[in-house]
Amino acid sequence: MRFVLLLLATVPAFPQKVLWGVKAGVPVTDLVQSQSWKDGRYYPSSGRYTLGPTIELTLPFRLSVEFDLLYRSAKYRFVNTVSGAGSEASGNAFQFPLLLKVRLSRRFVAPYVAGGVTFNRLTGLKQLGELDKATVSGFVAGAGLEGRLPFVRISPEIRYTRWGSVNLRNLSGGFNLSNQNQIEALVGITF
Repeated sequence: MRFVLLLLATVPAFPQKVLWGVKAGVPVTDLVQSQSWKDGRYYPSSGRYTLGPTIELTLPFRLSVEFDLLYRSAKYRFVNTVSGAGSEASGNAFQFPLLLKVRLSRRFVAPYVAGGVTFNRLTGLKQLGELDKATVSGFVAGAGLEGRLPFVRISPEIRYTRWGSVNLRNLSGGFNLSNQNQIEALVGITF
């Protein structure tokens, strides 16, 4: 009898529907900060788009769990202010946010808020002295609107990420190159 009651109590925790699709958007802030020090200057020039697949498990009570795999290019330039010589570094930044999403109404167009954890993995930058940590974690929060059509959902949102530590650090000057506060405007299309 206890097993049956336990089984019935867990039924609401199972996903009601699985949505899949794509998220695309524009970063408002760069991955790298513009920084100067006595002998040089760093200039951010990361890619101007974010793109990747998304999956969402809908739950009762207007809740859902969302997981994304977002790609963005990572680039920056260093110019030595004394000699005028410069170099450029480029690589890839992968973000893995896991969010709990709450829809605030059941209407055709419903506002929502989301929050959770995220991980960032930089690849292709290992040869650089500035790479402090290839993987960092942080907190992510977002808000948006979800429009439901017969076979598709469109969800524009603004997303804020606060990284717990930095990926890139200037070893000579000791300052952070990574931008720990990031904002993105994203649009999700799910089926």
